[in-house]
Amino acid sequence: MRILGDGYGREIKNMKIAQGKWGKIGIVIFVAIICVIFVLVLEQGRRIWGCQNRLASLRSTFQDYRHDHNWDYPLDLTSSASWMYDGASRSTNSVNLLLSCPGAHSHGKAPQDLSDYTYINWQRLLGAKAVPGAYPLIYDRKLSNHLGLGINVMTTNGRCFWDFRAHWLKSFISKHPEYHLSFPQ
Repeated sequence: MRILGDGYGREIKNMKIAQGKWGKIGIVIFVAIICVIFVLVLEQGRRIWGCQNRLASLRSTFQDYRHDHNWDYPLDLTSSASWMYDGASRSTNSVNLLLSCPGAHSHGKAPQDLSDYTYINWQRLLGAKAVPGAYPLIYDRKLSNHLGLGINVMTTNGRCFWDFRAHWLKSFISKHPEYHLSFPQ
């Protein structure tokens, strides 16, 4: 048995644990934990990317809706999504899927009265069809959609981006209290 120092003036007895049965088990457990963390990070990244793709689909729906409705904004997300599917009802699976965030674990079953996203009808708030280009249009309703790490945002100019911890949205809300926007739950 060798005597080792711990760097603090104390001596530690090396019991050759790293070379025995427990050392090998410890290494296997360590590698397994790293693998699980890696898989969880990849899965969350896939959901964030899926959410951005969903917002891109909603962006296309909005553009088409506005083009066919004299450049008016839809009243809500449901009317825009339903219009895309030729007036399908809110209970239609295609509409549910479009309005549900892949990170929300709702599996395409967003509540009937709302989606997993918050939509801001700027036309109604500002009273004009022209809306500034960098205003939030759609964003995740809950921070928990992506493990509290952040939200996906689509702006009025069609830009979709990841907002870490919703810092950008929080800053926008604090700069524009006159709009009474809701922060994700």
